[in-house]
Amino acid sequence: LWFTGDEVGGAAGPGAAGEAALAQFLDAGGCLLMSSQDYLYDRLGFSGTTPNAFMADYLGMATPIDHDESQTSVTGSSIFSGIGALSLSYSPLSNFSDVVSPNGNAELAFSGNQGDAGTVVLDENSLAVFLPWPLEAVGDVSDRVAVFEAFLANCPGDSEPCVGDATGDDNVD
Repeated sequence: LWFTGDEVGGAAGPGAAGEAALAQFLDAGGCLLMSSQDYLYDRLGFSGTTPNAFMADYLGMATPIDHDESQTSVTGSSIFSGIGALSLSYSPLSNFSDVVSPNGNAELAFSGNQGDAGTVVLDENSLAVFLPWPLEAVGDVSDRVAVFEAFLANCPGDSEPCVGDATGDDNVD
């Protein structure tokens, strides 16, 4: 899971070395959910509309990428098709969400009120999801949980979730 919140200016997502490491991780059967409204800005610049090789090959992004389109609602598609419309509330974040469409290797993750809102690349060994909006902007916690559950249910490999005490309070989290 990689999310960047309201970060912008060089640290919103992986750089070249991070992309290379994530490519190796995905090639080895990993699952990646990246939620970042400024990863594309930081890697491509505001006028950059063509995805780099990692974005195209591993995250399934098509050209063009439209920056700062201000998505305020999204509706699930592909592995998220069981998720209805979600309202996005950016307070106290800034809304710099993008429009990103899938290429021929990917499927649409969510449709947004401003256009396509993410990609899904699923094969027999790995899963990569890119959301060009902050997942924390989904105001209802149960809706955020539904996104995570859909993602985890589609990760190749173990079909059972890892259940345990993540907070040290003797309860299963």
